[in-house]
Amino acid sequence: MIRFDVDTRDVDRMLRWTATLQGQLPYATSRALNDTAKQVAADLNASTTRYFDKPTPFTQRGYRVSQFSSKTSPVAELDLKPIQRDYLLPSIRGGIRPQRKSEQKLSARFGGLKAWAPGLDSRRNQYGNITKAAAIAALRGNASTFLLQQQRGRLVPGVYQRVGKGKVKNLLGFGELPSISRRWPVQQLGEQSIARHWPGNLERWLREATR
Repeated sequence: MIRFDVDTRDVDRMLRWTATLQGQLPYATSRALNDTAKQVAADLNASTTRYFDKPTPFTQRGYRVSQFSSKTSPVAELDLKPIQRDYLLPSIRGGIRPQRKSEQKLSARFGGLKAWAPGLDSRRNQYGNITKAAAIAALRGNASTFLLQQQRGRLVPGVYQRVGKGKVKNLLGFGELPSISRRWPVQQLGEQSIARHWPGNLERWLREATR
């Protein structure tokens, strides 16, 4: 006969630790989810420099945590901010870029005009875009500007500014809404970011919860 004696106090301590761990698991999971969600949003925003040409700081802040996790609802969600969604979503899904508000007003005022883009002579910022103020000023017009809905000689549809006798500057061009190819793989990038951050976050919060 072989007899084994064990100290049941160790078993009792293990059972108490296990119960504590189970009780703290929802809290640790929720905190780890929220940390991971914030890190994934940061990674997606940082990836814009790889998939877009000179993205503005505004574009690089497109993603945010739209829903944080709690102990009773262990779900965290990311979403694009409303303004950024309007022009970034086609790069994720592919398709026609939706009209800007200014383009909607333009279409309502001048039927058939769908989209505007910086003109050949428009002043652009360091990101290659016309400033919002300059675009608004051109669309509002003044005594020195005029709008062409149809091509006239060498002048294509757009907004022009008179700068001298027989001379004009092309401030804006008009055309069709652009079709944008799917080029920003946010699903893949998000999954890679989760794989990097989630295990360490969960382990850290489990240690913290049972310390």
